[in-house]
Amino acid sequence: MQHFSERLLKKRLMIVFFLFLLILFVVLVRLFYVQVIAHEQLYEKAIPVSDLLEMHLNLKLDIKGEGEKIIRQSPEPGAVILEGETVRIFIGQ
Repeated sequence: MQHFSERLLKKRLMIVFFLFLLILFVVLVRLFYVQVIAHEQLYEKAIPVSDLLEMHLNLKLDIKGEGEKIIRQSPEPGAVILEGETVRIFIGQ
């Protein structure tokens, strides 16, 4: 009977360990990666570039050009980058 309970305990510990690893992975991904803003969404919502600067994005923005319309960005929308990296926003009329 003791042998059976030891195996059961080992299985339970393995399950808890793998759940811990899964939770740790999710937390690390949420902490260190951030999704780049899709400029299509900014067009749809008509967000001015001045409002974009006031958002708390955890990104550095390098804005090139003059005007209020976002023409393109680099890296492309949907790319995943490290938190704190620079996104280049090209604006025009």
